[in-house]
Amino acid sequence: MSNRHGFIPEGYERMVRNEPDAFGTDLYQVLAEDGGDVVFSPSSVAGALGMAWYGARGQTAAELARALHLEDSAAPGGPGDPRNIPDPVPASYGSAVFRAPNTAWIQSGFPVQAEFTARLSHLALFPMPNVADPEDLLLSQDVIFVGGGSVANMVAVWRVHGLDQILRKAWQAGIVLTGSSAGGICWFESGTTDSFGRELRAFTDGLGLLAGSYCPHYDSEPGRRP
Repeated sequence: MSNRHGFIPEGYERMVRNEPDAFGTDLYQVLAEDGGDVVFSPSSVAGALGMAWYGARGQTAAELARALHLEDSAAPGGPGDPRNIPDPVPASYGSAVFRAPNTAWIQSGFPVQAEFTARLSHLALFPMPNVADPEDLLLSQDVIFVGGGSVANMVAVWRVHGLDQILRKAWQAGIVLTGSSAGGICWFESGTTDSFGRELRAFTDGLGLLAGSYCPHYDSEPGRRP
């Protein structure tokens, strides 16, 4: 499947259109452990994680595929193999409107909106910022999601462009900051990383919005455990 802005992998299409699904069942089992009323939208959560998977590579992509039950599509040579997926949004493309069904699993009869609409924006820094005012763009968001990669290189480039201070303003303003892999480490003081080579090393120059360290891939990579 494709659209005018890029290729949509087969697995992603299946994930966002099929409801209910195995991911929703998994998520329900986790959320229902504490008892009480449970209201959630598996398609909205899966859609957000699917966008992260779409842009992920390596171990991060594999873990997201497993959680979303997309192992077949994400297998080497499969239609959703991240190595075969081009960049979904060109750097010159400013924003997109993402629409997904907001089907909700509800234990008690609460009213739910029929549609979920979110406006997506993308900030690129290479070869130059793709927007005139990165601060205005970031501070206008409800959620900021950061993908994986080299956390050491990423944070260094952020500091050159002043994004470390902008993201601190976003955090203080109540904007949700999240991410996967390097995009999770960056918010903490430190974490384990392969930014400096194949052997894991400590990264101690995070933004420090949260105290302590963060260890991505803890369950799947024994070398990251103490």
